[in-house]
Amino acid sequence: MLNLPLEEELLLSVQKPARYINSEWGCIPKSWQENPIRFCLIYPDIYEIGMSNSAVHILYYLLNNMDGVICDRAFSPWFDMDTLLASRNIPLFALQTGKPLSEFTILGFSLQHELNYTNVLQILHLAHIPLLSSQRTEEHPLIIAGGPACFNPEPMAPFIDAFVIGEGEEVLKEIIELLRDKKSKNEILDALTQIEGIYVPKNYEPLYNQAGDFRGFKVHPPAPERVRKRIVKDLENNFYPEQWITPYIQVVHDRPAVEILRGCTRGCRFCQAGMVTRPVRELSAEKIIKLASSLASYTGSEEISLIALNPTDHSQIEEIVSRLSRLLFPLRIGLTLSSLRMDTLSVRITEEIQRVRKSTLTFAPETNQRLRNIINKNITDEEVFSAVESALSLGWSSFKFYLMIGLPEEKEEDIVEIAQLIKKILQIGKGQLKRIHLSISPFMPKPHTPFQWRPMLPIEELEKRMKLLRKLLKDNRIDLDFHSPYMSFIETALARGDRRTGNVILRAWEKGCKMDSWENYFDFSRWLSAFREENIDPNRYVLREIPYEEPLPWDIVDTGVTKEFLIEENERARKGITTPDCRFAECVQCGACPILGSRNKIAARR
Repeated sequence: MLNLPLEEELLLSVQKPARYINSEWGCIPKSWQENPIRFCLIYPDIYEIGMSNSAVHILYYLLNNMDGVICDRAFSPWFDMDTLLASRNIPLFALQTGKPLSEFTILGFSLQHELNYTNVLQILHLAHIPLLSSQRTEEHPLIIAGGPACFNPEPMAPFIDAFVIGEGEEVLKEIIELLRDKKSKNEILDALTQIEGIYVPKNYEPLYNQAGDFRGFKVHPPAPERVRKRIVKDLENNFYPEQWITPYIQVVHDRPAVEILRGCTRGCRFCQAGMVTRPVRELSAEKIIKLASSLASYTGSEEISLIALNPTDHSQIEEIVSRLSRLLFPLRIGLTLSSLRMDTLSVRITEEIQRVRKSTLTFAPETNQRLRNIINKNITDEEVFSAVESALSLGWSSFKFYLMIGLPEEKEEDIVEIAQLIKKILQIGKGQLKRIHLSISPFMPKPHTPFQWRPMLPIEELEKRMKLLRKLLKDNRIDLDFHSPYMSFIETALARGDRRTGNVILRAWEKGCKMDSWENYFDFSRWLSAFREENIDPNRYVLREIPYEEPLPWDIVDTGVTKEFLIEENERARKGITTPDCRFAECVQCGACPILGSRNKIAARR
């Protein structure tokens, strides 16, 4: 039975009413009255994107399995519903209970990337909750946030009471236990400070010199000097649901997923996820097959996805894929992997996953050979061509490639070589290759990576290189999709920002910025105006090479990977020297493995 604060005729006046109704298959019904701790998971984008995120499903079931806790979900309403709520003064509500967000004990935002920041403010505004944490009282929910963007929490620090840094399953349980004892908000925040992996901004006062340069933090007791990320050490016995919420409408990734592996030590120097999720931990083949079988049976989905940063790095991946394919094939259930490396192992695996249906194969060669050495993407052109040839021989006729431009040390001739690489692939697939989709993104320096000190290429230069690629790759079999360099500029400014950047986010929101990750609604001029009015130069965050000795706002977060390692990797990049994957070679001393108490040796060398 639907439980909605909107009358039916109002709900039907919006574009997709199924975004805002409850009772999807897989929901857990719990009593509002009998569960005093009320938690709402919030993904600050539309339903179709939020429900594609596996963390939403995992944490929903984790929290609802706890006594005394009810967990609901909320998402950013689309413009039509946003207008409807505002015009009728109806507070934004959670899906399942229909309760206003302001009535929950705790709101937990998932911050996957920086261009969702203004959506957080819009959600709080529609919920009739003060935006600034300093303006909220005991009557308001506790506002927390987690996700990849929280590895530099400072730009959102004015709006969030506490950040979960790292993996959330175990730390959420500790937060809930703390909330079981009635305390004031300040007492709760002081207690949260004592939990590993939680950053409470009010205890960290940013310091600036007379020129306005960031110079570190004054730390107020009982807060630690640095907040160490939280990791789940025992992945095998970690919580993972055997159910999955099945939406009424098609979402971006419309299938349940099993996370088979956490962490990555391939060492791509631009990749934040690969650095901050270390060390590598695996789920056993038996556990993966059990979970995938349960999810397939429960949801009736046509596909099951095995997800990780690099699924083919799992030491038992061939056995897993082979056994699952045999198990799911009679049920006509397909198997997909979240990404594939361009090597022979990946191609062998495609023989198994193509049994039920073929989809577009996705690879990430990134760039040409010289730059791959610089960014530590340890694949060769020969491996790229071999992977394409093998996939074509198995019947694939379309591919998607992820490429980057504007990489450190990149020259115009590198762009020409990228085009030559794609042309060579077209030649290999002559007569059989029907379509290549190229997704091309500007390089963005992100915190906690070896390239965190490097500048982003100016927008004009990026556009020049995009124009060159368009000129060189005129072929009716090629679709070119360029990510906006204007969006990348703002994303970088927010990613490398300090707490003052929060004022810019607020100003941009006041100017009407929201849904910034949607190119049609992104307004670069409003963002520049917001920076101007706050007397902050965004170029300082984006286009400047940062000296090693300069304090960084995100230094307050300890990912386990040492700054010395990141500096060494950046210097190796300047020389074009690669670093091997320490799972299959000698330890590179990044510092992350001691989190587990010993050297992390999971996979046998292949």
